[in-house]
Amino acid sequence: MTSAVTLVIVSPPDDAAQDLALLDPGECARAGRFTVDHPRRIFIAARAALRRTLGERLGRDPASLTFTVGPHGKPYLKPAGETPASTIRNHFNLSHSGDTIVIALTEGVELGVDVEELDRDTPTERLARRFFTQAESRAVEQAPEEDRNRVFFHCWTAKEAVLKATGSGLTVPVREVEVDPNPDAPPRLLALGGDVTEAECWTLLRHEVSGRWIATVAFRGKARGLVVETP
Repeated sequence: MTSAVTLVIVSPPDDAAQDLALLDPGECARAGRFTVDHPRRIFIAARAALRRTLGERLGRDPASLTFTVGPHGKPYLKPAGETPASTIRNHFNLSHSGDTIVIALTEGVELGVDVEELDRDTPTERLARRFFTQAESRAVEQAPEEDRNRVFFHCWTAKEAVLKATGSGLTVPVREVEVDPNPDAPPRLLALGGDVTEAECWTLLRHEVSGRWIATVAFRGKARGLVVETP
């Protein structure tokens, strides 16, 4: 299946009051459990942005949308009224890092997205040895120090996006998602659970703001392209 993918990039507002008004009681309760202000503010902004984005595309009131989650925590939109869940065509995934929030959208196919800020102190070599394949870990270790975060997060966002697309999350070992570790080449899945043939069915799309953050979208199918929106 060939799909067009939209990546919506959102920054949190200074005033969270309007965002908070869109959230349902469950989301408000989750927001209230944060003990640190910044993560709480980002959570509220991300959920409100998701509601506005889906509401605009579906012609529905953002506050009226209801969600459910899969067995490993992946959120899904509940259909309106008596509409069967199997007819839902609008698929989405959400990720945030620092002050960057991204929402990936497409029709007819499950997808995953992950975004990570590059300018942060990360024990890349230790994490790569623990979670990456030998080739991926070697690429991180051999990268110049100033490029090490970029190589690491190029791999990490691709792996995370694939796992989120499958709905399995981190219940599947990250090492079983093998990717091309070259950050200057188009992102590519090399093997999934050791299956090279299955990996060839997947598309990875990357959007990077130089020196700031990197986001990767993954889905099983072919892409017509990536449209980036910054409302």
